[in-house]
Amino acid sequence: VAVRGRASSEPRLGNVNWGVTGQTIWQISHSRLKLTESLGVITSPGDEAVGLSEEARLRMQEIITQGVLPDHIVSRRISSNRRNVSENVAARAVRAPTEGLLLIYPISKYSGYSSTDDAGSRNHGRCPLFDQPEDPRARDLIGLALSFPQSSQPQQVEAYLEGTVGWRPVE
Repeated sequence: VAVRGRASSEPRLGNVNWGVTGQTIWQISHSRLKLTESLGVITSPGDEAVGLSEEARLRMQEIITQGVLPDHIVSRRISSNRRNVSENVAARAVRAPTEGLLLIYPISKYSGYSSTDDAGSRNHGRCPLFDQPEDPRARDLIGLALSFPQSSQPQQVEAYLEGTVGWRPVE
């Protein structure tokens, strides 16, 4: 389990007190996709490398440099014009199969209004999290991301969607 807040203070975004002794948790800014209630992907490059051993980090860097995932995971070579494997994909490839990762993101209700917003958020299909962040109904959010290690034994996946109705299978 890891909390992924900002590395430094941004007064407008604020901080949260989750009872972590000696640690200030600075909230992040993450605007939402226009015309939706979705934040989209909340992970940043390298977030899924949290908790990896030094040896696993070295293997992760090799995968990124070579642009190839290990054969026991997926036999896939990245095309020469896109020779890249993201840090998060590489981290999942080297993480032990018995070690999943829960990432927790403290997201400020002021997302979309500060100088630290997602790069170019207003020009690239994104908008502030809340139209009126001072409204008493606006709340800071907690974003969750689950990172499961790659598996050589793929299983059937069932997806669920939460919205204005209860949990239901995604069709």
